[in-house]
Amino acid sequence: MAAGFFFGEVLLLRRCQYRFGDVLLDMAMQTVMYNGESIKLTPKEYKILILLAKNMGKVLTHKQILKEVWGGNYTEHAHYVRIHIAQLRHKIEKSPAQPQYIITENGVGYRLINGEIVDN
Repeated sequence: MAAGFFFGEVLLLRRCQYRFGDVLLDMAMQTVMYNGESIKLTPKEYKILILLAKNMGKVLTHKQILKEVWGGNYTEHAHYVRIHIAQLRHKIEKSPAQPQYIITENGVGYRLINGEIVDN
């Protein structure tokens, strides 16, 4: 470890990225790239994508997503999640009607698949 750095500072210097297909989510830079081009996400879309990426492969319920992204007072508003997931799919999926990454688990929620953590 370099002299003069605290352990927490060294961890902050590391960049955590998630890659799924042509999408690269760089949490340190707070950017999302699709086919090498920067794409703009709304703050809610970005929070949802981060949440799904951090829980890669796990099913997140509508309530879990609502609680984490909107807060505890919104856990009965599942349509918020559906709308934002649809918008997100249009931005990062080749075919939003047949998604490869953000998968719907009917009656439960969503899962992000086919991705990997790229740790620099």
